Amino acid sequence: MSIRLLLVVLCLSLCVPLLSAQKKKGPPRVKVGDTVDYTFQVPAWNAPEYRGLADLRGRPVVVQFWSPDQTAVVDTDLPKLVQLAQTWSGSAHVIGVRFGEADPGELDELLVARKLLGADVIWLYEVPFVLDGGAPNSLALLGPDGKLETFGAPADVRDGIYGRLAGYQVAAAALPDGAPSKLRKACEAHGKHEYAASFATLRELEKDAKHGETAKTLLTRYKAELDLDLELADRALELGRIDRVDRILARLNEGLKGDAVWKPRLEEIGRRADAAPVQKERAAFKKLAVLEKKLYEKVDKALPKALDELAAAHPGTQAAERARRLAAAARGALPAK
Repeated sequence: MSIRLLLVVLCLSLCVPLLSAQKKKGPPRVKVGDTVDYTFQVPAWNAPEYRGLADLRGRPVVVQFWSPDQTAVVDTDLPKLVQLAQTWSGSAHVIGVRFGEADPGELDELLVARKLLGADVIWLYEVPFVLDGGAPNSLALLGPDGKLETFGAPADVRDGIYGRLAGYQVAAAALPDGAPSKLRKACEAHGKHEYAASFATLRELEKDAKHGETAKTLLTRYKAELDLDLELADRALELGRIDRVDRILARLNEGLKGDAVWKPRLEEIGRRADAAPVQKERAAFKKLAVLEKKLYEKVDKALPKALDELAAAHPGTQAAERARRLAAAARGALPAK
């Protein structure tokens, strides 16, 4: 064996244990004030385009840790989490995190039975971080910068977290004293997803001697938000989740109304979304959406069979995979005879 080959073998033998250790690296243990980061190993059930906590930056993130064997948490805290997600939709991300050992199928059954799986909560089947001193049912808040702000028993910290969310909402819309009405209207337009009107006004105000810097700051922030939206739509398209692509594109196309800066990127994603293979996914997801809605309203014994039939009719699609998983969850969630 040559010296060079021997060195290569030795290097590989040293690197393999290191790579294995890196793969086995678990979620970080954090305390208040720490910046929390984690790349998801298992895609979120209803938001697979999010690759990790970094994708949630820019908005506060509420995290509820729970386990299927925590009856009180399932009965009380998870419904409140869903309510929180509905109340703060668009202003905050809300995550439900499985704590401890639990099979994904078991979680699916429980969430379907409780009519929670279809909510605006991002359901994770893994722990993205461990709270230093936290209990299994902790409720935590990450700031828009990703730093852990507070955590504790839900009953103890929930009101404080609501207050912080309100504070962030006020801060996001805060403008300097004496700000012109145009600037305020631009912020209001953005809040209503009227992006084209907002950008047009802010671009005009960029030249204003007194409030130009504020307009530039807002433009930068709003552009970053839309950049992420487009990236998420692109990822969802790659994952075959055309239902999520359609949702994002519908909002952006309506809000941007052909804005020249964003039009090329929107059209490019739109062209890919209109390709023949994707149209098959869209047709399947439309049918699946009808069944999912029924499933989240009432677990009916006819639904598992309908979901299986949909999966069989659309082989090889992401919709079929999701339908099979929902069918299994629905069967498990049916009341015992």
